[in-house]
Amino acid sequence: MDDIRIMRYRLGMNQKDLAREMAVSQATICEWESGRASPKIDRIPRLAALLGVTSDEIIAAITASKKEA
Repeated sequence: MDDIRIMRYRLGMNQKDLAREMAVSQATICEWESGRASPKIDRIPRLAALLGVTSDEIIAAITASKKEA
């Protein structure tokens, strides 16, 4: 299962780019990717659209990163 970081890398985006598009801080993106925090449920569809995946894939990535953290 790909995590948010890998999804972002595939698109050539850095954390700052994704943060700008999501209207959050770069630190927030870092926390999402590390599993220390999760995006609010209302942000998941936007995040999925930006990363070119489904909301289900984002939720699976979040769940997997929480287990690893």
